Amino acid sequence: MNKLTQYKPFSAFSLFDSELHNLFNQLSNHRSETKWVPAVDIIEADDHFELYAEVPGVLQEDVKIAIEDNILTISGEKNVDTKSEGRNRHRVERSSGKFERSFQLPETVEVDQTKADYKAGILTISLPKAEKTKPKEIEIKVG
Repeated sequence: MNKLTQYKPFSAFSLFDSELHNLFNQLSNHRSETKWVPAVDIIEADDHFELYAEVPGVLQEDVKIAIEDNILTISGEKNVDTKSEGRNRHRVERSSGKFERSFQLPETVEVDQTKADYKAGILTISLPKAEKTKPKEIEIKVG
């Protein structure tokens, strides 16, 4: 007696999808164990530096900025509700917890003139340069 085998052309892909799904779950589970650190961009202009920090979901009052011994420190806390009373959580990818980033400032920064602004989850810190470090143009006189 001959047995018929059902042809399943995509069964190999199904196995691959399953393995890929397992790998993704392992990576995403690993991600949730890592410490949350805001991404930062630092831009230099002629007369100042600008620092942009992504802190989405962090309340303005939960962000602290300090400058001591020419070291700028941004710290704070992002709170994500993880209570799931009566519900099953299948995935938690949003990071939360305390964070801190520190940056060595050049001696040319006017620390007392530093300004900060917070809009739409972006913290902007403007660090003016001292007058003596700003580039100066010298006019050439034709004589």
